Amino acid sequence: MKAWSFKKGYNNLRRCEQNEVKEEIMQFLGITTRMAWSKRIRGIVDPRISEYNFITEAIHRRGVAKKDIWEEIEL
Repeated sequence: MKAWSFKKGYNNLRRCEQNEVKEEIMQFLGITTRMAWSKRIRGIVDPRISEYNFITEAIHRRGVAKKDIWEEIEL
């Protein structure tokens, strides 16, 4: 089974930006637990188009190229 993970893009952020981006994405997605965050960042939960676009822009605004944000992974 294939999934889309944004862990690659998140890891390309500077450490000082990671918490800020994480809070922004968690608020948008309405998640409050580390487990829910983990499932999202690893691609276990497929993002809707609006979620995909928001996550892409949140990371891209901080200097990460769009091609370096998402990766297709094997579950």
